Amino acid sequence: MRLDSGFANPLLFDVLDSLKVEYLVGMPGNSVLNGLAAPDMLLASVSSELSSQTETFYSDGKYKARSWKKERRVIIKSEVVTHPDRAPKNNARFVITNLRTAPKSTYATYCQRGDAENRIKELKVLDVDRTSCTSFLGNQLRILMASVAFILFQELRWVLRHTKAARSQVGRLQLMLMKIGTRVVESVRRVVLHFSSAHPWQVLWRKAALAVGASPT
Repeated sequence: MRLDSGFANPLLFDVLDSLKVEYLVGMPGNSVLNGLAAPDMLLASVSSELSSQTETFYSDGKYKARSWKKERRVIIKSEVVTHPDRAPKNNARFVITNLRTAPKSTYATYCQRGDAENRIKELKVLDVDRTSCTSFLGNQLRILMASVAFILFQELRWVLRHTKAARSQVGRLQLMLMKIGTRVVESVRRVVLHFSSAHPWQVLWRKAALAVGASPT
């Protein structure tokens, strides 16, 4: 279970512990948590200065808020982020958990939550939340159609897995491959699409079309 700090109340932790539910809860920094991160933040700062790159270190410790009955494990990500033409930025993150895996892999598990939220955003691009019909079945059909469209985009991402579009989200794929002005010529045997020679993603479009069964002209 991956949650934000808004859910990090003592009652919830006690209930999850009693049910033996594994959890990861993001926590905002405070003086105690920042103190736990301080040694690794110093190490990350020195390493980043030497390498001129983003440097990240993972560790864990024990943390107990005033309202908690007991200490709980906290995963600490101590990071200094660098960008061209910008000053280095400290980026300390904290996750409360009852998992016993290594700090880095535990934090990676928590980060999967962000990926799930990206999938929800993609579904919204496909209007999965547009349930404006007056009947339940009509709205259910809308949701099913949006879900099917999302699955098709997943398949499209898969066939483009060796291209620069491999990690593109649905909205980006729509712009690159679908929202394009073309001239359509139909005959008895085939449908031919004529694109502008200035289309910036014509090579990518051709790869996608061939991968899903189109025939080259």
